[in-house]
Amino acid sequence: NFLNHFREAGVGDAWVALPELFKRAGYLVTGANKLYHEGLPPNFDLPRSWSTSGPDGEPWPYLDEVPANASTSCDHANLSFTDDGRFCLTTPVPERYLTDEAAARLVASRLADAIASWEKTSQPFFVGLGTHKPHLTWTYPRPFFDAIPEGVTEAAHQAWPAQTPHLAFHECAEVMEVLDT
Repeated sequence: NFLNHFREAGVGDAWVALPELFKRAGYLVTGANKLYHEGLPPNFDLPRSWSTSGPDGEPWPYLDEVPANASTSCDHANLSFTDDGRFCLTTPVPERYLTDEAAARLVASRLADAIASWEKTSQPFFVGLGTHKPHLTWTYPRPFFDAIPEGVTEAAHQAWPAQTPHLAFHECAEVMEVLDT
């Protein structure tokens, strides 16, 4: 592992990241959300890994921030149990989105721009979308929760298979705390 990030001098400063590889090959390169850890490498590796302007020449920064219209309010009305702050139900509101949903919408818009640019110029493109690992508090739309029928049985296999290599399993402390859910 690194002390800070993979662009540290003497560690990975000469490494080529995947989006950088596409950029070096002449691709239009953009992305959003968690493709790197927040701020690591600094500035999400701009301009080294990402195109700094879009097809129209306007600034096209890499984006990994909660949009102003993100939904952050929790709706725990009429729950038949106590959740201990482990999850947050949101009630969909027009033009307000969960963070990953907002990022998906942004990337879809940029994908449309990249396709339109490719049709005019034949410049290939790479569009990346990362998602934030589900940290507690888990947030999801209330209609998804309400669609779960009463009496759903627990999963039959709740433990990681014994023959699976340890490398294949990430023991996330947050998830390990709630294996009973």
